Amino acid sequence: LEIIRSEPIEDATPGAPNVHVFASLTLKGIMQPIDFPVAAGLIEDGKAAAQASFSIDRTRWNVLYGSGKFFARLAGHLVNDEIDLQLRMVTA
Repeated sequence: LEIIRSEPIEDATPGAPNVHVFASLTLKGIMQPIDFPVAAGLIEDGKAAAQASFSIDRTRWNVLYGSGKFFARLAGHLVNDEIDLQLRMVTA
């Protein structure tokens, strides 16, 4: 994951996402742009931290196994294309 830039979310309430991140995610050698909201701020020891939960569509990175978008009649072998990710970053 390479963060390209970020923008503050105007009128964000405390505890809610307050920054919008634009990044590039590389999986299986394939780089795709993604963006997601994060809750960012300072933690008790004064370090900067950010936390996010978001989903990506795995088929954008050519992960096709069990995808209903690419294969018919999968029945019980259908695999959800959306992958949920949780990210937590803390500065050193």
